[in-house]
Formats: sequence, C-alpha cells, structure tokens
Amino acid sequence: MPDARAKDQISAASGPEDISQGAWRDVLRRSIRAVIADDTSLAAAGVAFYAVWALFPAMVVLVVVAALSLGKGYVLGFLSQLQWDLPDTFHGAVVAQLDAIAKRSPSFSVGTIAGALAFSAWSAMRGVHGLITGLNAIYGEKERRSFWHRHAVAFALSALAGTFLIAALALIVAFAGTGLGLLDFASAPLAPSRWPILGGTMMLMLSVLYRYGPCRRTPKWRWVTWGATASAMLWLAASVLLSFFASHYGQFNRLLGSLATVMVFLLWCYVSVLSVLLGAHINAELERHTTRDTAARKHAG
Repeated sequence: MPDARAKDQISAASGPEDISQGAWRDVLRRSIRAVIADDTSLAAAGVAFYAVWALFPAMVVLVVVAALSLGKGYVLGFLSQLQWDLPDTFHGAVVAQLDAIAKRSPSFSVGTIAGALAFSAWSAMRGVHGLITGLNAIYGEKERRSFWHRHAVAFALSALAGTFLIAALALIVAFAGTGLGLLDFASAPLAPSRWPILGGTMMLMLSVLYRYGPCRRTPKWRWVTWGATASAMLWLAASVLLSFFASHYGQFNRLLGSLATVMVFLLWCYVSVLSVLLGAHINAELERHTTRDTAARKHAG
C-alpha cells in the first residue's frame, strides 16, 4: 500500500492521465523499488528459462513443416536472406543450424515433429504460468481460477506470443527484397520501417497480458496501456543495448566461445521478461493512486 506521503496524492482520477505529476514520480519510484526488493528478478529468470526452451523447438518445427510443404529450396532461400538484429555469432549459430535442419527435413518422422511441438508448447505454457504467478504477486492477488480456466488462459497467451514472433519474423524478412533490409537503429527513422508496427503490436499484446493474465477483476484498458507502453519501450532499448554490447566486445566471445551466443540470448530474454514485470508494477501502482473503481466489469471471469 502507498506510504503516508503517497496517500496525500491519491485522488479520484478516472485514468492515469489525470494523476498528478508528483504522483507519477511516486509511481515510478515505487515500481523500481518493488522490482529490486521483491522476487521479480527470480520470476523473470524462470520465465526466460522456459522461453528459451520453447523458442528453439518451435523454430525447428516451423522450418521442417515449411520445408515439407513448400519445398527445401524455398526455405533455404528464405534462410539465406534472413538477417537478425542480433550479433553475428547468434546469426551464424541459429541460422546455420536451421539451414542444416531444412536440408534433412524428409528424414524427420511425424513423431519427432509432434514431440518437438509438444515440448515447445509445454515450455511456453510453463513460462506463461510463471508470468501469471508473477502478475498475481504484483497485484496482491491469489489464483482462484479453476484448473481448466487457468490452463486455457495460459494456452491462449502462449499462442498469442507465438503468433507475434512469427508475424514479427515475417515482417522483418519482407524488407529483405526491397533494398531496405534491417536498418541501423540510428537510420531507421529515415525510411519506412517496421519498428513502429512491431512496437505498437507489442504494446497491444502486453495490454492483453496485463488485463487478462492476473486473477482479478478485469481492469479498464486505460489502466493497463501505460505500463504496456513503458515495458515495450524498455524492451526495445534493452534489445538495442544488448545487441550493441555483444557485437562490440569480442572479449566476451573469446572468453566463453560458443556459449556466448546462448548466454547473450538468455540475458536478452531475462531483460525482456523483467521489463514486462516492471510494466505490471507501474500499472498496479497507478491503480493505487485513485479512489475510483478501475474494473471494467463487476465479476472476474
């Protein structure tokens, strides 16, 4: 709960835009303090671990299915044009492996593909369950939904995240044949770019997560979009900084060798999840600065 000074700033604000500047400073200060003091970092580490387990098997299944249905030539051409806003070591390790899998796609059995897909789905749902647990803790709620309801929400959010990743990848590759490619961060605003589309889509996804993920009365959209915006911006900034760091410090790669690729990617996943939880803290603190009911309806689903 807010401290004594914060209580003086509580008002009947109908939305975050009506909260005073002093209250906003208190929101940001308390949110950062909560991330440091609580177990937010441990929750982020667990979710990031499952995210890595989910992503790579899903990529393998996608490549194999595409090679079998569209042909190896098409997939190999697709991978040859693929570029990443990540260090060259990650590009070489991941794309080279996917290229080798595409060439061997006829040798994969249906059972192998189904097993990889099941493992990816299980890992993704475990990660989302961990994320939901973190959101419940941030809002001070206990999980009261039934087993099937809880798993249905986790499955829906996992599918939404997976669809976003596939759509984002397709959007990035769509620029490969136009001469634009992947632009440097500094020059991106000077040409038609997919970054605003990706950023806007991620804000929408995070708003959905903050609204339906925790076990609570569904809040109005205006009380989740501010944290989603802050989280998306932090995620983009962290992605650029981590990419720059990994690309310009060869000592890191010489020290860890091939492990550097995995460690950099895992660190990126960790920072991404941490930014998502920080956005939830911002939303929760914003709601504590109004006396009005922030729920959109009276009963939780």
